[in-house]
Amino acid sequence: MSPKLKAVWYVRFKANGKEIRTTLGLAAQDGDVRLALSYEEAKERAVSSVLAARSDTVEASPIPEAAPPGNTTDRALISGDSLATVWASFLENRRTKKGAPLAAATRADYAKVYHYALAPVKDWPLNETRVAAWVDFFTSVREKHGQSKALYASNIVSAVYTYLMSLDRIDYNPITKVRLGRQFIAPTPRDTHIETANLRAFWTGIGRTLKRRDSRDAVRLLFMSGLRLNAALGMRWDQIDLAKGFLYVEPGTEGWKGFSGVFPLSDYVMDMLRVRYVSRKSREWVFPKRAGDEEDASPHMTRVGDSLAKVCESACIERVTAHDLRRTLATVGNLAFGADHSKVAVLLGHNWATTEKGMTVSRGAITARYIQTELPTLRAIANEAARTLMELVGELPVSDETAAKLRRAGLTI
Repeated sequence: MSPKLKAVWYVRFKANGKEIRTTLGLAAQDGDVRLALSYEEAKERAVSSVLAARSDTVEASPIPEAAPPGNTTDRALISGDSLATVWASFLENRRTKKGAPLAAATRADYAKVYHYALAPVKDWPLNETRVAAWVDFFTSVREKHGQSKALYASNIVSAVYTYLMSLDRIDYNPITKVRLGRQFIAPTPRDTHIETANLRAFWTGIGRTLKRRDSRDAVRLLFMSGLRLNAALGMRWDQIDLAKGFLYVEPGTEGWKGFSGVFPLSDYVMDMLRVRYVSRKSREWVFPKRAGDEEDASPHMTRVGDSLAKVCESACIERVTAHDLRRTLATVGNLAFGADHSKVAVLLGHNWATTEKGMTVSRGAITARYIQTELPTLRAIANEAARTLMELVGELPVSDETAAKLRRAGLTI
């Protein structure tokens, strides 16, 4: 507790025979609503403060500004740990802020980053590699893969350092100083979506340019359902009730951001899925991996970027991503439902709305009563949004109601 009766984190240590006490930051929000530090953040600041103070006072063993991989230092603690040697242990024992093991989807994401970004430095000795070396490396990742990937890679490396510090196998996390430079920060969030006036051209482009049925159906599903890419392409036949029109999401399923339970599908999506089921190529996956695709280790499709690029070029619009299609459906939902944002959130599978609407249920709780009372309401939401979308792309005549909504919104098609 500070003299002003505020809860703060502080560290007390000795440097060159002198006791030092340094305040690190707030431990709880004060009246100004300033952000408090978590225990992990306070611990990282404490380590940086101790090392900085000792490097200023102990000239006999300075911390080198940048030690290239392979070089040794005069530090008392020399560890042979590298990303390669600790990676399996890190994935197995790393815990979330709530103390839970890493989810399978998170482990898979970490593994992807390790292979495409971190592999070149997997043998760097973590106890010797200093700030300048990491800055140079993450700069190269940013140039090759983009800002968000560089930030993600730096966060993973920092997590590895923190994990080793918790085991007392290392006493310094240089990534805390890398962050001080603010070079690797989150990019401005995208808000791209297909404008209402371009929806028809995009829809027409799907049928005109995508000759492979799997690619064509995958893009149409993303466009009509608003599902995240991993959720859509990772759908399994045993999740789908083709008769009643819903998808059941098991807890921990990749691409659902923690949602589990019943997700309603529109009649338009169900019609497409029923046709695919009749001539299915896989007994398990709705979109199985293309035969001969050795680059993709997944058993199902994982990419539609090239297909989207072709469609956008055909429609003469800027290139969009799968997540842009999700935002597009949200925009259509806003047009269809007006101020009722809970219905739009249901379309997107947001947890707060799905819980409110009774979608977060166990498989055993899907009783005849649920199917008769709850499910029709959910499917009506999906069908209304899909019907509005089909009117906007020209598959259905524009109703008077939709035309009035377009006029109120100042939109034309």
